[in-house]
Amino acid sequence: MKILQLTQRFLAVGIAIMPLYHRSKTPILSTWYPLQNQLPSEQDLYQWFPTDWNNFAVICGWCNLVVIDFDNIEFYNIWQLWHEMNNTQYVASGFRVRTRNGMHAYFCTEAPAVNDKRISRSGGIDVQAQGKYVVGPGCVHPSGHVYEAIGDFIFPVVSDIETILPLDLFPRVAVEKVEFNGIAPEFHSDHTEYLDDPFATSAMDLISKVKASVRIETLFTGVQRSSVDGRWLKALCPFHQDKHQSAWIDTARQLCGCQVCGMKPMDAINLYARMHNINERVAVRAMAEDIGIWR
Repeated sequence: MKILQLTQRFLAVGIAIMPLYHRSKTPILSTWYPLQNQLPSEQDLYQWFPTDWNNFAVICGWCNLVVIDFDNIEFYNIWQLWHEMNNTQYVASGFRVRTRNGMHAYFCTEAPAVNDKRISRSGGIDVQAQGKYVVGPGCVHPSGHVYEAIGDFIFPVVSDIETILPLDLFPRVAVEKVEFNGIAPEFHSDHTEYLDDPFATSAMDLISKVKASVRIETLFTGVQRSSVDGRWLKALCPFHQDKHQSAWIDTARQLCGCQVCGMKPMDAINLYARMHNINERVAVRAMAEDIGIWR
């Protein structure tokens, strides 16, 4: 089936998709977060996929869509065996996509699910729910592997993720509460990816304007003061299921980091890029558009 036809199937059931670069997981769009709330049009699909060259991503959260991303096929096999032993029909009836090393299993939950991580921070199982996307079937991995669709195009509805992904079998990655000691690591980033740009001077001017206009603390949720003078803040880290405000923010240097998940020190541009799964060049332009200094 052609990429255009595959994307039309998702759109027909009310699930947004977006274009990715050829053999890549990187979005082509300058910013994709509007697609978390607004479906693309049929005309968008024709513009994005005139041929099968581009990959595409399925945006989770639409219709409470959740994709369980098994990084390792062995974890998937264990999960499949558990369902067979418990005589459930989820594995047999649900839509799946064979990835390079594992499997994507598609479901819809009765209430919106939350992003989750099981087994380990790397090489485990990711529950992709809100603000996440996965590479769609028929796309090509950088290695050349084709994401293969398996089963009927049906997304079983479950009450919650624990119903199909039991915690006793696949434990959640533990997040320990860590108190920030007030000493931030050194930060080194001059956004050197722009130095080979023929418009480097104007690009660097735009970077300066963006950094001067966007306060890094505004990109976080759950922000609280953690020092008397107000320089240091703590907040919920956006890169793991954080309940203890383990991210630190240095308002004086406009830097942030996390002592739990290992997030390295970032400025506002670094943070925005990682939060939206885009590169820093695209992040600068998207941020500039948001604050009205780029059209």
